[in-house]
Amino acid sequence: MFNPQHIRPPHYFQALLVLATVIELILRPERVVGPAWLGLLPVVAGFVIVLQGKKLFDTKRTPVRHSEAPSALVTGGLFKYTRNPMYVGIELFLCGIALMIGTWPFLCVPAAMFLILQLIFIPWEEKIMERLFGQEYNEYRKRVRRWL
Repeated sequence: MFNPQHIRPPHYFQALLVLATVIELILRPERVVGPAWLGLLPVVAGFVIVLQGKKLFDTKRTPVRHSEAPSALVTGGLFKYTRNPMYVGIELFLCGIALMIGTWPFLCVPAAMFLILQLIFIPWEEKIMERLFGQEYNEYRKRVRRWL
């Protein structure tokens, strides 16, 4: 059975960008979206959101890595609005890159990453959180949406 601990989201993030780059270099597709500068804001916003999420984990002294069990349930800051702010940040960052490059291989990357997160990582993480934090996590889950 697949164990998400062995291949983490940043590895998928990197692999998808490499794959898009290889396709780009081989096929040389045309740009299909507007000016590249449109991607700058989502890239910066996504990066800041990921850093803020990491900072909140550090404040609670709980690990971000999947190979380490969380020691605290983080519900403040950005976690008041989404249970997965770092994943939202990754998606924003990838959307920004897609807009900056503007070709179909890069426009597919955010969608592929979303599916990987939605179908593989988030359900697995939610089971762990429910097992570790029980009712406290279930109440949080009722109050705060998975994405936005």
